[in-house]
Amino acid sequence: MFENKLITLLRTLKTKEISRFSEFVHSPYFNKHEQVSALSDYLLKLAPDFSDSQKLQKEKVYARLFGSKTYDDNFFASIISKLLKLLEDFLAQELFDSKFCKKELLVLEAMRLRKLDKHFKTAERSCTKALNGVIEGQIEQTYQKMQLAKEQDQWFVEQGGRVYNESLQKQSDLLDAYFIIEKLKLACDMENRNRVSRSDYQAKLLAEIELFIAQQPDFALSYPIITMYLLVLDLLRNSNSEQYEQLKIEIGNQQDKLGAAERKEFYGYALNFCIQQVNRGEDRYFKEILSIYKSLLYNGLLFSEGQLPAWEYKNIVTAALRCREFDWTETFLKDYKKYLSADVMENAYRYNSASFYYGAGLYKEALQLLHNVSFTDITYHLGAKTIQLKIYFELKEWDALLASLDAFTAYLRRNKELAEYQKIANMNLVTVCRNMAKLIQMSEWKKEASLANKKNNIRIQLESLKPLPSKEWLEEQWREFFT
Repeated sequence: MFENKLITLLRTLKTKEISRFSEFVHSPYFNKHEQVSALSDYLLKLAPDFSDSQKLQKEKVYARLFGSKTYDDNFFASIISKLLKLLEDFLAQELFDSKFCKKELLVLEAMRLRKLDKHFKTAERSCTKALNGVIEGQIEQTYQKMQLAKEQDQWFVEQGGRVYNESLQKQSDLLDAYFIIEKLKLACDMENRNRVSRSDYQAKLLAEIELFIAQQPDFALSYPIITMYLLVLDLLRNSNSEQYEQLKIEIGNQQDKLGAAERKEFYGYALNFCIQQVNRGEDRYFKEILSIYKSLLYNGLLFSEGQLPAWEYKNIVTAALRCREFDWTETFLKDYKKYLSADVMENAYRYNSASFYYGAGLYKEALQLLHNVSFTDITYHLGAKTIQLKIYFELKEWDALLASLDAFTAYLRRNKELAEYQKIANMNLVTVCRNMAKLIQMSEWKKEASLANKKNNIRIQLESLKPLPSKEWLEEQWREFFT
């Protein structure tokens, strides 16, 4: 009982959902089984974590519900199964209620099937008002308008209509638009995944769609999101800064016509382009990254159910520090801490505060905070080790640095959760950092001529080792000590 499907699914319910599910179970429309209601009441008292394994043992639950009645595993399994089915129905109902205009369209269909003219007209007006008054997103809106046109044409046919009806034409045009938008969206996703994971997705009919759009310029003007997906597609194919700038303009122009998910998607493509440029050494794009993140924050697009993901918190701090916006970073760290999930809040705050102190040159404060970070996350561990070695390097504390590099190397070799890419990248960082530190120490007592070969080897490593995290920082240290 402790780890069955029912308990696993119940653990995902939020506080409001727990209350609503209880009401759902006790509604005679959905459930008439008293035993199922009793089981629900018992289990929901253990929500939300269901951590008391003793109270979740089958025999104890059964005895609590049915007293001295002899335990019957088959009977109890059927009760559990019924409650699980109710929970699945409840989640489907919750999702249905949240879907834009779904209910209105079903009411419209119900009135049509019952051949109720006045009721149909009322429902039709309700649908039209909903579709024109709420911006759920161009894709969803196009689809729902197509469904409305379909119902309107079906009503026309069933009323005996035989002449021209504009609803049929609207349905066809909207279907074309919906198909083209969805195909372009998928094409962008495919192109992106091909780049990231070296996959070989093929977007069929894309050439025909692009030709159709080129021949029908007014069509794209009617659906601005089409132009935006074409810009993204070009951006993914060619990494062209002109397309990036145009995409930024279009996002701004279409703010009021795009749904939240659509805006977040386009900001995401713009952000990925900037990250790609940074990885190529174009550090000026850090300002673009920070600007995009500020827009995402301002529009509330980074939050998921009221919480800010810890990795986004970290990315924002990193970008802000690279732009040397220290006052803004300090304010952000404090103001947005409360939006982090409770289980990671303190750890994320300490780690990112340490990053801030390091960026501001407050090395002692940074090291102190790093000592208090619990390394439950690999990303934090790698980041903390990197900050630590940078501080020791910049303070010229060579013994502490070499000890830190040895510990980092052991961690990289020992940890089985690290991806191969992470191991290689961080081992490259350790290698170059160690060689540079040793060379700096040697330069204090060896002649310049005898060090030339070692310096050349490090220069080659800086240029050839890939991937190489913190390459810009390593090159800064190289220029400071060797030029």
